[in-house]
Amino acid sequence: MWRQRSGYVVGAMAFLLSFSPWIAYGAVSASLGWRAGVYAALIVQVALAALLSRRRELDALSVGTLAFFGAMSAVALASPHAAIHRWIAALSAGALAVIALASLAVGQPFTLAIARRSTPAELWDHPEFIRLNRFITSVWTVAFVAAAAGCSLAIVLLRDDTAAIICANAVALLGAGYVTRRTVKRAEARAAAAGLTAAG
Repeated sequence: MWRQRSGYVVGAMAFLLSFSPWIAYGAVSASLGWRAGVYAALIVQVALAALLSRRRELDALSVGTLAFFGAMSAVALASPHAAIHRWIAALSAGALAVIALASLAVGQPFTLAIARRSTPAELWDHPEFIRLNRFITSVWTVAFVAAAAGCSLAIVLLRDDTAAIICANAVALLGAGYVTRRTVKRAEARAAAAGLTAAG
């Protein structure tokens, strides 16, 4: 089981839970098609939103994800052969970019809510905790924009080349994950030096 090493660590499990609808979409759509993918993602997000709401942890990412997959599910039902399905990968990354950017604009970086699920409450208002999550959210915002641009180019120039789309997403998101990991490790070191390391 993942153990918290520092009050500044964004828990891996909390992060995966928050993105589980998007993971479900990718996994299901790859084998059963885009319509099944958006339905699966919506079901997962509804369940996740209910859980977070019960725990009073409903955040911008959850609400934005619910709105996106709700809209895509409506399109899938009303117009199964709509051309928009070719753009789902780009639209997904774009939607995440908008959610992340909006969370920064209102002063509530989306990773802040995720990090709080694995961080002692006494550190939630610590300036370093807030600064760290503002930076990490910025990194993911750039990654989402890059993924959306890469997917769009693949669709336009390569006529919906699945391998190129997967590659564009992977490069952008793995890059953001790498930067996040490096940033968190440096924060852990600073926290330990300052005596802020949480018992795990």
